[in-house]
Amino acid sequence: MIEALNNGADSYLQKGGKSMPQYAELEHRIRAVVQRHRAEDALRQSEERYRTILDQAADGIIVHDATGRILDVNQKLCRNLGYSREELLSKSIKDIDPEAVLEGKPKLWNAVFAGESFTFESRQMRKDGSTIPVEVTLGSVHLPLGSAILGIVRDITERKIVESTIRESERKYRLLAENINDVIWTLNIATQRFTYISPSVEKLRGFTVEEAMQQTMKESVHPDSYAEIIRHLPAWIEQFRHGDQASTSRRDIVRQSRKDGTWVTVEIISTLLQDDKGEITEVLGVSRDVTARVSAEETLIQSQDLMRYVIEHNRSAIAVHERDLKYLFVSQRYLQDYKVKEKDVIGKHHYDVFPDLPQKWREVYQRALAGEILSAEDDPYVREDGSVDWTRWECRPWYEADGSIGGIIIYTEVITERKRAEEALRMLIVRNDAILAAVPDIIVEVDDCKRITWTNQPGLRFYGKDVVGREASYYFEGEQETYAKVQPLFDGSEDIIHLESWQRRQDGEKRLLSWRCRALKDKQGRAIGALSSARDITERKRIEEALRESENRSSSWPSMAAPSPGKPTRMASTPMSVERPRPFGDTARTSWWARSTSTT
Repeated sequence: MIEALNNGADSYLQKGGKSMPQYAELEHRIRAVVQRHRAEDALRQSEERYRTILDQAADGIIVHDATGRILDVNQKLCRNLGYSREELLSKSIKDIDPEAVLEGKPKLWNAVFAGESFTFESRQMRKDGSTIPVEVTLGSVHLPLGSAILGIVRDITERKIVESTIRESERKYRLLAENINDVIWTLNIATQRFTYISPSVEKLRGFTVEEAMQQTMKESVHPDSYAEIIRHLPAWIEQFRHGDQASTSRRDIVRQSRKDGTWVTVEIISTLLQDDKGEITEVLGVSRDVTARVSAEETLIQSQDLMRYVIEHNRSAIAVHERDLKYLFVSQRYLQDYKVKEKDVIGKHHYDVFPDLPQKWREVYQRALAGEILSAEDDPYVREDGSVDWTRWECRPWYEADGSIGGIIIYTEVITERKRAEEALRMLIVRNDAILAAVPDIIVEVDDCKRITWTNQPGLRFYGKDVVGREASYYFEGEQETYAKVQPLFDGSEDIIHLESWQRRQDGEKRLLSWRCRALKDKQGRAIGALSSARDITERKRIEEALRESENRSSSWPSMAAPSPGKPTRMASTPMSVERPRPFGDTARTSWWARSTSTT
């Protein structure tokens, strides 16, 4: 019987038996049917006003004039009867509904033209000669050519089958009641004892019907649940007596004992019952196991609480809004950074918290609610006092389980201090660049592979613009032990090393450079490269060598001793040859310069 009602039946035939305990579920279903019919009536009224969507209607629609000539039909009616639209437009009502021309129907049409509407059942003939039961609702409609009758035709074949099934199958209903998972029961209010319990109680609680019937309400539920029931029962009865429609039934979540000693969480939909004298004597209830659902709801609540805690104590400024821009979650950092005076903004509209919010931000929120992800790395934020802070932000939508946009998430970070630090760093770099540009010495940075990673302008002038990326040894002239000498910098045993090295200038000339090398280290103290400064000492070395050669030659001249008193001074018979100092680079002698450059 329940299945029949679900399939569209709106009435039933009862054959004997006590109705109240057996038809508790049926009562709820019938209410649903009534509500559905009311909704269908509203739909039909709407369809009369919007004829342009005829073919989208779930029911067949037919328009005919006072003579019964068919003026228009929708596709649903065509499918129901097996005709094409053109075929039906060539026919009249009597061709598809012979009962329409029986005695009394023309009078009914006249009443419809007068403004009344009627609903009745009939049988319509299909193209193949078969007939189908239909429910027809007639009303008048005004067309450009005059008034006509609009009929809403519903195929009620299934409903008729269901009605027949209900009338014939009270036994099936009982079988269904005994096998559904929900428990149907009635309880005497005065004695608090059950007067009926459906067999499905054994599935729910493990007790047989006989065992459950022996229990009082107090014995069947948890003490906390019983206390809540007793507390609310008098007020519920009083409201019912005063005709409060909202109190007709109520929903409660209680815990009931199981035979194995455990507890099951059930949802109870209960209704007060009156006897023949109108006195409230019993409660009719339907109990359903909602343990899994309640557990899922509790898990969801815990998840939301955890989410709230994580966001609230996040070190970033985060605000989560619902689609209507009411606050769902917010971090304390957000409230601090934006100096929000409200202590609790959850549930409040964003524009109420920030009434002077610029239009720019309102447009950002609307674009995010439309599905865009927007962001900015450095955006000015003007505060109420006129001061300006710099922010980095991102605004993106968040989605519901069904894929629809549920709201937006705003991630923000006040980066004013960082911007100030960046500006200070930029000025420091400019200052350092100016200092480095004023330094005449060559400055070179190499990594731990001794590859040149940077040099200043003097370095670029000496080595060329392609110096960065080359190994330092690329510019060595002659056999050198430079790498061996600087190795202590890279293995951490020395911090500073001085050395001299012959280097090739970009024009091909070899020059002697005096280097001061300092190790570069990371935070752990590991050498990651070296920073070295160099000065070209080629000319100085030439002068020093020339002076040494000149001094050597001077020391090799004969001694000019003074003559003894009374003895004449005698000169050698052979004239003494005095060699003048040779210019720097004279190949007639082996000099420091010649020794240093002999390998090139």
